[in-house]
Amino acid sequence: TTEIYTLSLHDALPILHPSLPAKNVKQLIALAKRHPGEINYGSPGEGSVSRLACSLFNQMAGIKMTHIAYKGSGAAIADMLSGQVQFYAPNLFLSLPFVRSGKLHSIGVTTPQRSPIAPELPTIAESGLPDYEVSTWFGVFVPSATPRAVVTQLNQALGAIVKSPQMQERLARDGLTAVASSPEEFAKEVARDTEKYGKVIRALGIQGQ
Repeated sequence: TTEIYTLSLHDALPILHPSLPAKNVKQLIALAKRHPGEINYGSPGEGSVSRLACSLFNQMAGIKMTHIAYKGSGAAIADMLSGQVQFYAPNLFLSLPFVRSGKLHSIGVTTPQRSPIAPELPTIAESGLPDYEVSTWFGVFVPSATPRAVVTQLNQALGAIVKSPQMQERLARDGLTAVASSPEEFAKEVARDTEKYGKVIRALGIQGQ
């Protein structure tokens, strides 16, 4: 296949339960190092972005938190609110209402830049874990034999749609950030994520069904 265009980015927003004596990235890392394995983090399952985001955080910070798998985000959020798990990394759209209401704490967005949806929140990279980045993206692919002229035409047409005010407003409602991307940039992003998450998946021993 040939990559055409990144339609949008979905930011993750890791959150902490207020009972945890840590309010930011540096405090969480320090706490986890003092109490290895005692902090629980939830996810909707082994192959989920939340699982990979938290595992990557563990690896890069040199800490150990205990994974608790759920059958979906709803159950994970419910136990997060009750304090059964203390750390979770759902998408920004799901996390933000709880953060803004004060029910949960945020340690920052996982994207390399601050989210235009919540610019008051720092990135995890700027808050104490340099180079940390997790983004889920939606893109368009075509068969690899597609003529270059057609790829270029499709890329330009999709770009015009995605960058339109109407589409950006619609994407923002779901916590998505529209991204203008060339086929070459998108291909690099796919390769980069394949390498990064491949390391995490191999370290966790996750296998496909």
